[in-house]
Amino acid sequence: MGTDPELENRRGLEWLVTARNKCQTLMFLLLERWETLPTFRRQAALAAAFSLWRAAFLLVKEQDKPLERVDDAARRFLEHVVRTNAVAFADDLRTRSWSSVYYVENAIWRISNLTGHQFAAYGTSPVGTVRDAWNEAFEELDGYIRGNIVVPHE
Repeated sequence: MGTDPELENRRGLEWLVTARNKCQTLMFLLLERWETLPTFRRQAALAAAFSLWRAAFLLVKEQDKPLERVDDAARRFLEHVVRTNAVAFADDLRTRSWSSVYYVENAIWRISNLTGHQFAAYGTSPVGTVRDAWNEAFEELDGYIRGNIVVPHE
């Protein structure tokens, strides 16, 4: 599956709006095909789609940040959860270098379980940024939901 030029060539708010719209369309397609997928698969696809949708809002300013540079934000996030026992979208925004990775990695994990895809822009890979991983995850999930990917045997 290739990279989507519509996502690849956009930056900043233009990327956000395009990514958000693509996620909404993908979630609509999932809703239309809901009954055609086994329960586990539709739940995993929804979790991945939601994670990509949420991450899109967090990646506008973090688009070139490598995946492994998140430790300070992770600590701030953890401290906030321990102090307040609550997390809101504003907290995700404040610690987006961690939370964006969390949502993208959640999507990657679920998509890998659904499709068996091995992600190139992931983990400690020096070639990958969070945005690269998001784009790759979106393309893989889009193919899965649209039925372009052969589902491994259960």
